[in-house]
Amino acid sequence: MRLLTILKKTIRFMKRKEYIPVVTQKNDSEIFRGKVALVVGGSGGIGAAVAKKLVAQGCKVVITGTNEEKLNKICKSINSTNDVRIRYISLDLLDIDSMKKKIDEVPSLFEENRVDILVNSAGVYSDASFMSITESEYDRVMDINLKGLYFVCKYVSEIMIKQGIKGHILNVSSASSLRPAINPYGISKWGVRGFTVGLANELIKKGIVVNAIGPGPVATAMNGRGEGDTIAHPSNPSGRCATTEEIAELVCYMVSGRADMVVGDTFYISGGGGITSLHC
Repeated sequence: MRLLTILKKTIRFMKRKEYIPVVTQKNDSEIFRGKVALVVGGSGGIGAAVAKKLVAQGCKVVITGTNEEKLNKICKSINSTNDVRIRYISLDLLDIDSMKKKIDEVPSLFEENRVDILVNSAGVYSDASFMSITESEYDRVMDINLKGLYFVCKYVSEIMIKQGIKGHILNVSSASSLRPAINPYGISKWGVRGFTVGLANELIKKGIVVNAIGPGPVATAMNGRGEGDTIAHPSNPSGRCATTEEIAELVCYMVSGRADMVVGDTFYISGGGGITSLHC
């Protein structure tokens, strides 16, 4: 009966001649031309690397954070006098009340007046044990990593839908979403993985593609790694941390037209951490 139902639907579809044209992908230098990306958490680490890579591939970018000095420094390092490709807004993920107004301002920051791409890379870490975690620390991690991300997605997708944009949303989850979750960081990343599936299901009907990536250890300040430090990580199966540039390469692929048929998935870039080993 199920096969018969599918055949009937296919016949009706063919009679209406609602054919979807084959999309020819642009080359690397053109794939982001005319597009604007919002990178939440772009003042350092993964977010800053993603912003730089997107600009290098022709995208205009708006980065967010709470430290305006860092945001301004990144923008100055990328922009030239006659070519402004990146701007910033101050955005506190703990302040949901002011979030919508600030996000609504993003399209007007460039002449394109649009948002095609959202990358949620902001996050905080806590390794407090189950027996030592406090309510305030639990709330801080969950509110930034999950609640803040949730409402950023809501407000940006509203803009995309209103403008009829077939955009991309990419959430930065973690390889921790594959491990037993006992602290708020792990719980939040399980939540991001589940929310990514739900949001993808909700928005694909509008032509908006939603996915996530799940990094393992990355050479960032969150993992105690600064410029010039080793990226060695003996307990990770690969023996090292990922670099922010490696993460940015995957992000740029996932928010391009090349990944339009990847929907609701989490791509892990962990060096085996969380997949081949639960305890690295």
